[in-house]
Amino acid sequence: MSIDGASVYPSDGGEILIGIEDDGTVVGLTNAQKDVETVSNILRDSIKPDILVHSSAEILVIDGKEVVKIEITRGSRRPYHLGSKGMKPSSVFVRHGTSASAASDEAIRQMIIVSDGTQYENMRCLNQSLTFHETTQLFKAEGLAFGAIQQRSLGIINSDNYYTNLGQLLSEQYEHSIKAARYKGMTKLDFQDR
Repeated sequence: MSIDGASVYPSDGGEILIGIEDDGTVVGLTNAQKDVETVSNILRDSIKPDILVHSSAEILVIDGKEVVKIEITRGSRRPYHLGSKGMKPSSVFVRHGTSASAASDEAIRQMIIVSDGTQYENMRCLNQSLTFHETTQLFKAEGLAFGAIQQRSLGIINSDNYYTNLGQLLSEQYEHSIKAARYKGMTKLDFQDR
């Protein structure tokens, strides 16, 4: 049994029956219990963020033969993507009728907005290959740690272990400069530092 990642993309949820041909012929499975475990492992290991909470797999007997029914509901942390490729158009798919196609950058952004909200800095960053060499050195110079725990506390990494847009702002991959100023008190009258 194999499940090709290119064929499993329910948009609003749905069912997948393994052991039934496209024409409806029930062929059954030789080891349905093993196939249920394989499906669960594939979902856990291949799809990110975790989709298991939105899916279930069970063995049915149809015409005296065992088949596996997988049910998937619409997830709340879209876009879901192939973990091996990351969150980019080549691993995020959208359903159009009976076919699936790669999502555009804009479609991915819209899914993130629906899932994460509209606070820019808290949204998942499209680029998940960020580096922080300069930021790490700045923290180190101040005697501060800048590991995963600190990055999570600062909101650079979210609870699903994705870099946020705030993380991108502090990374080497950010293409624009950021300028900040510090003032004494609540007014901009007493400049302290830039």
